[in-house]
Amino acid sequence: MKLARFMALFVVLSLALGCSAPSLVQTSTPALMPAGRLPLIDAHEHIIPGLAAETIITLMDQAGVQKVILMANRIESFRPMGWEDALVLEAYEKYSQRIIPFLTTVRWGWHFRGPTFLEYAQRQLQTGKFKGMGEFMVKHYAISSTADIAAPEISVPADSPWMQEIMRLGAKYNVPLIIHMETTADTVAALERALLANPNTRVIWAHQNPVKMGGGPEAQYARQADPNQVAILLDKYPNLFADIAVGYETRFFRREDRKLPQGWKNLYERYNDRFVIGLDLAVSVMWEKFYLRRASVIRGWLSQLSSDTARKLAYENIERILSAKP
Repeated sequence: MKLARFMALFVVLSLALGCSAPSLVQTSTPALMPAGRLPLIDAHEHIIPGLAAETIITLMDQAGVQKVILMANRIESFRPMGWEDALVLEAYEKYSQRIIPFLTTVRWGWHFRGPTFLEYAQRQLQTGKFKGMGEFMVKHYAISSTADIAAPEISVPADSPWMQEIMRLGAKYNVPLIIHMETTADTVAALERALLANPNTRVIWAHQNPVKMGGGPEAQYARQADPNQVAILLDKYPNLFADIAVGYETRFFRREDRKLPQGWKNLYERYNDRFVIGLDLAVSVMWEKFYLRRASVIRGWLSQLSSDTARKLAYENIERILSAKP
């Protein structure tokens, strides 16, 4: 109480004498928010038929996720084109401040639809509602049928005529593409050709994390990827970005995987303006069981990076990618 009276008297006297009153505002640089409390933007997520938008938002709130890039999944070929995008837009209309709609391209065999899909995609992008496209299955390993997921082998080279059309569409409407591409000599060479031919197309390469598969979908291929290979591409192509989303490889996740290997840590620090985070819940059971767990893994990795890098990966980079000028 005495201190408060003294400060008030000091301010009055200072003003009366024409002196500047002492600043009561904290002028020192505030400490950066620790990774455990950083707001997140989930830049790789899927909505599934039957998954309520309210459930998505509730889980986001629990995990501290402020916004989410949402694409549909589990596409049934017998349904008319566009029904899956209606799911995304329905959720977006309910929570427009939290959901970022991406035009859905997760469809086994989407590339066989010919010009029909390209025409459809262009019409949808013209509306301005969709802020990106994905997830394009450029190279996807076959996954045997299990209780919750099965998928065929998919190979659509990044420089194929289909993907070239898509990349030109992305540049035309100034929207980024999310691609799923396993790393082989052939896929990397094709991606380089595509990036070189389309320098104005922003590409986010999914699943560039320490547990990613390298050579096949079985357990022995987990953790086989080389971060230096990613670094070489990032050096050469400024329109290439990557997410660190954990996907199928989480089947083989071990407790020690919560610690970032030095090579991957160096990669994220050196290219800290090129990576974003994602959780990638591809089927409904994953949302129920693994959403908070995956968020915990991502936050754990961010906590091992510098505060500046953690903040950029958590939300700043994806905001910049989405707002980039054409």
